[in-house]
Amino acid sequence: MNKIIKPGFLKNGKVCKTCIKLLSNKGYYCKRGDHSIERIISISNTNRKNVDYNFAELLVAVCLKCDNIGNRDDIINNVETIKCLKKDEYIKDINCRSEKQINNYISFINKEKKKFGKIKTVYLLGKNTNCFPEITELNQNLSQIQCKSDIMLKLVNNSWFGISVKSQKDSFLTNYSIQKILSNGKELEKVKRDFLKSKGYLEFKKEDRKKINSLFYPGKENIYWDSLYNSIEIEKEKVICSIKEGLCSSNTPYKVYEVDGENVIDLDKLQEELYSKKIELVKKEYPNKKAAKMWYDILVDGIKKYSIEIRWKGNVFCSPQIIIQKINISFS
Repeated sequence: MNKIIKPGFLKNGKVCKTCIKLLSNKGYYCKRGDHSIERIISISNTNRKNVDYNFAELLVAVCLKCDNIGNRDDIINNVETIKCLKKDEYIKDINCRSEKQINNYISFINKEKKKFGKIKTVYLLGKNTNCFPEITELNQNLSQIQCKSDIMLKLVNNSWFGISVKSQKDSFLTNYSIQKILSNGKELEKVKRDFLKSKGYLEFKKEDRKKINSLFYPGKENIYWDSLYNSIEIEKEKVICSIKEGLCSSNTPYKVYEVDGENVIDLDKLQEELYSKKIELVKKEYPNKKAAKMWYDILVDGIKKYSIEIRWKGNVFCSPQIIIQKINISFS
């Protein structure tokens, strides 16, 4: 069964907020996902993609290892040239993506691959940073926040590069537990569970999700949000330090780059910027939003550079995640 998506709309039927702003200010649609044209998709393709095995990670890994990669089939046919423990999962995801999205990303990487030198071995790690002994040894004494690379490159001279892969330039840059960053994370978890218990919720049930989320909407009395805000204020410098480490991979013994299909970002240069300038974490208020979230801006020398959402990935009985995105893209 097919579904028609009108220009300026997302696959879920909602209006694209970026399109609205651009149409109002500049008279054209955003460039993301062919939003300027009417398109027909299979309803089966509207399911949420598996972010643990993102197509772009496989694409970048194979393109860097092999020459003459030009399309999806080339990637799949050359998947055995890289080291990866979950190849089938990545192939599932790349088979869900459009030819245009894949081919554009391939073209970008093929133009930029010379920057990385002569490559001997490519390791596709994804979320599994300790799946190869040689990588585990490289990353010893580093935290999960500091190990940002989805791909590790071993060059012919036996030096290493790390690459953090984003499927597009407005992708989330970090996704970490805020309670693990804070010293009183266990206390915060107890405050949250006691609050939920007082409202009649002892465990996560999918059918209760909307009702539970509404308890955490802005403007509602919520002891957990109050406690979390106060904890962030007390340890703001620690939170800012963790944010900088997550954005820059600042403590790795190898150089790390970030690629997003349009840019190659040297994280050493980003580190120089963030560590040499004043970083502020400023809470934002959205009293009328129906969302179980907290919002912050990151200011670099007084200029807004990043947005933060603190939110859950479905199950409110887990720690909320601190999610960072570049400020020029609004959260949906």
